[in-house]
This record gives sequence, structure tokens and C-alpha cells, in this order.
Amino acid sequence: MPTIWLLSLTLFGQNSDWTEATLLSRFLDQNPIERETRARQAIAEAEIRGRTLWANPSLSVVREGAGRTEFYQASQALPLSGRIGILRAAGSGQSASIAAEGRDLLWRSRCLLRSSFYRLLAAQHKSKAWAEAGRQIEEVIAVLALREQVGEGSRFDRLRAERERAELSSLAGQAAAEMELLRGEVHAFLPAGDSVDTVSASLDTPQPRLSLAEARQRALEHRADREGERLRLNVLKVEQRAAARLKNT
Repeated sequence: MPTIWLLSLTLFGQNSDWTEATLLSRFLDQNPIERETRARQAIAEAEIRGRTLWANPSLSVVREGAGRTEFYQASQALPLSGRIGILRAAGSGQSASIAAEGRDLLWRSRCLLRSSFYRLLAAQHKSKAWAEAGRQIEEVIAVLALREQVGEGSRFDRLRAERERAELSSLAGQAAAEMELLRGEVHAFLPAGDSVDTVSASLDTPQPRLSLAEARQRALEHRADREGERLRLNVLKVEQRAAARLKNT
């Protein structure tokens, strides 16, 4: 049983603590979300360039028997309906929509990382508390055992303390398992090879700088997912205009 408390102590001294800012910086330095967003934008731009190409020119040759006269005729269809310009505008809107989706995904990933960070911090504090309680109960058991030997204490008191030690040991094991699970969640956001043993942060809760109404209004105005949906709706409207031009030609 005592080895559990020793293990809990050694976990806190292996490597320097990771702060929230350090974790976010490492995540942003290597995250694939921005690269994926740029790749999706490039694909969308390539598709719209293919849709806005002019029709292929045609070349015809006419031969007449008298005098062996030959006529060469080249023609190029010119898009005068304005549909190509509308499609290019739709392509720009689609690229902006993909960029907004990328920002939203990045923001959600940062929120998940911060949530895992603070849950790991809470698990550390619980593990530390159980370790301290374990050390204290060991001291109590030693005193009760000595008193039992000299006849000043009962065996029941020592057994009750040992039961409490077993319960604390179980809680310490649960906290250690929770810490390992949360470390795995944090590692999923970091480059391969990074290892997070402990994290550190202040538990003080700062006062919000905005009121609830102001925070709600700001979220409605600046949330990337809302912006992405608005841009996608605009793209659909522009595509509808382009389809109408094609129908009328």
C-alpha cells in the first residue's frame, strides 16, 4: 500500500510543468487544420476555374471544286450573359466559407484542449490530496499500532484506520487512471514526441470583462460557424443566379 503514495509523489517531479499558454502554442505550431483548410480552398478554386473556362474554339475548312478554293473559318463563342463573372463570385464566396469553417474547427479544437488541460489540472490536485491523506493515515496507523502493543489502544481502532487507508488507496488509483486518460487527450493535440506529465495554472477565476448580454452579442457577430453558414447561403444564392442566366441563354 505505501508504494502507491510514493508513486503519486514521483509523478509530480519528472518534468517541468506545462502551462495552458505553452500547450496552446505547441498545438498551433503544428496543427493540420490550417493546412487542410488551405488545401480545401485550393481545390475549390481549381473547381471554379474549370467551371468558368470559355468554350473551346472551333476551326472548320471548306473546299470548293472550282479552282480548288479553300476557306478556313475559326470561331469562338463569347459568354455575354455574365454567368462566368457570377460563378467567379460564387467561387470567392465558397473559398471564404471554407476559411470560416477552418477557423471554427480551430476554435473548437482549442476549446477541447483547454478543457482537457483543466480537467488534468483538477485530477492532479485530487491525486495530490489523496497522497497527502495517505501519508497522514500511515502516521495514524503507526501510532495506533504502537498503542495497541502497549495496551493503550484497541485492535478495532487500528483496523478501522487500515480500512480508511484501503479506501484512500482506491481513490488514489482512480485519480492516477484519470490522469493517464487525460494525458492521452492532451497528447492528441501535440506533436509526436511531446510528453506532458504535469500541468500548472492558477485556479483563481478572473472577473468577466463583458456582461452576459455583451458576450452573447459579440458571439453572434463574430462566431466563425455563423459566418460560414451565412457565406454558404450567399454562395447558393449566387449559384441560383448563375443557373438562371444559363437557362435564359
